[in-house]
Amino acid sequence: MKTDYYKEVSDSIDKEFDDFKEEILTKSPIDIFYSNYKIHVTTELYEVLSENSYFDDIYYKILYKEKGHILSSLYEDFLSNEYSSVNTGSDTSDFIKDYCRTYYKKYFN
Repeated sequence: MKTDYYKEVSDSIDKEFDDFKEEILTKSPIDIFYSNYKIHVTTELYEVLSENSYFDDIYYKILYKEKGHILSSLYEDFLSNEYSSVNTGSDTSDFIKDYCRTYYKKYFN
């Protein structure tokens, strides 16, 4: 049976995002305020990945390898890249594509 990578990635990020929201909501209002940037970036990553209109199957196949920590891995990489942007869906998808091309080069040769 062929793996539906989009569905697998979607299920993974849904769970990861739900866990993230649950964790955030247990914090104090001031801690939530200081988590605003992480909330914004993680939400943008989640929404773009959920759309299924920005990526070919190869990107979902690659992200499937990080199942369980896709959003957190992308967020950590985003923090280390000063030129990354999540201001638009296109910016966010470009960041995710660059992430895949950088860390999974063998899939693009």
